[in-house]
Amino acid sequence: MAVMRAEAESGRPVVDAETARRRAEPARATQRAPARGAGERGDAPAQQLESARDQLIALIPAEAVALFILLIGLMANEAVGWRLGALGVVAVFAVAWTVLSYWEARGGRKGALVPAFEILVGLIAFLAWSTSVPASPFDDLDLPTFVGPAIVAVVSTSLVFVARVRSLWAK
Repeated sequence: MAVMRAEAESGRPVVDAETARRRAEPARATQRAPARGAGERGDAPAQQLESARDQLIALIPAEAVALFILLIGLMANEAVGWRLGALGVVAVFAVAWTVLSYWEARGGRKGALVPAFEILVGLIAFLAWSTSVPASPFDDLDLPTFVGPAIVAVVSTSLVFVARVRSLWAK
């Protein structure tokens, strides 16, 4: 009864010393030899899904979308022209952010080209994500609610495909 009361008061399960010791020990996984001829094929689907998920996450222009949400929140009751202006300003910001991030990853601007492909992908991704933001200029088109997320899904999937084709083509 005291254990149940202590668990209720602390919100955490109370365990005895033996249980605590067993939980602290790392689990011992049984070692199995890979199936004959399996090689990497056994983990390939999981790795591909993880890779696709990472690529989708990488294609979210988080800084630009966050800035756009902030500006749209401030201008939600304004005319569509103001909201289109915010879209344009943030689109320019997205391009600049992409270029700066690219140069930073390359160790500076010296000798680095303007990343045209990355700029295009970043801009398209931002415009796609902006369709899913409530009170954006796209709301004035009176489209069903699912259209914005559907655009994000289709464009993101397409961009992942194009990025993978580009990386394979470069090899």
